[in-house]
Amino acid sequence: LSALAVADAVVNNRLELEFVPDRYMDDPPAEKRGIREGLARLVDELDFSHLLLAHGPPIPDEGPGRLRRFLAT
Repeated sequence: LSALAVADAVVNNRLELEFVPDRYMDDPPAEKRGIREGLARLVDELDFSHLLLAHGPPIPDEGPGRLRRFLAT
């Protein structure tokens, strides 16, 4: 079993992944762009099944797919 842990950038609200609220970012457009780029590299380079987030329940077994869907939005 393998997992990717993402803290304080993306939250799982049970329906879909989303960024933390803009009020917690200094420059939301730039930070979201950087987060997307970094997560896209990780999802392409790492072999993991589960996604763990600091906020919201873990996503077992379908972490890469859920993360890819989030990045495509």
